[in-house]
Amino acid sequence: MAAGLAGQSMRTWGAAAGVLALALSGLFGGLDDAKKPPVRPGTEIVMPTWKVTVLSARVIASHPKMFTLSKGNQLLTVTAKVEITADSTWTAGGGRGLRLGDIIRLTGVTGIVNESEVGGLPMTTPAGVLLKRDNNTTLMLHPGLPEEVEFYWEQKPGTAPAKELTIHIQSMLWRGDSFTTYEDWHIDDAKNVEVVVPLDDQRATTQPAAQS
Repeated sequence: MAAGLAGQSMRTWGAAAGVLALALSGLFGGLDDAKKPPVRPGTEIVMPTWKVTVLSARVIASHPKMFTLSKGNQLLTVTAKVEITADSTWTAGGGRGLRLGDIIRLTGVTGIVNESEVGGLPMTTPAGVLLKRDNNTTLMLHPGLPEEVEFYWEQKPGTAPAKELTIHIQSMLWRGDSFTTYEDWHIDDAKNVEVVVPLDDQRATTQPAAQS
């Protein structure tokens, strides 16, 4: 008798849970629908700290102003228009989380130099940023001054380029740390925007790289 009641209770609970899950799925669109579709190149993406418009992507054999850690490594680059809308300058090294590398990430890319080769930074963090207006690398971007820039990553030689590149423009949230009262910028993954852009293979037409 007790076993029968227990089984009935479990079935009743299971049915109720199923109804609740169905209701939540209808209310919020389901987990699968929560992911936004990728946007096209040329679309302005507005985040709390910056506006970004991805323009193009290419893979090149080398570039005179983009330094590689190993001779022969190729470069993967993304050109974008970026305007900092936060009230502070964002730099290569960063202070209180103000890092240029937080603007953009790559996903599903093979051959990017490993973490130890870039000082412990995540694999998809850009190795550097080039200003298109003067073709020089920059360590900072200032609020209210839009710039066309080229983010670049060092990639192992001979890596076959894909036809498309998947780019994540990241959203940043100012909040306190989970374990301390220290406040800082943190990546808000739920609001990141994905851009899929064709990848242009220009390795045959680019020049030898400068070496550090």
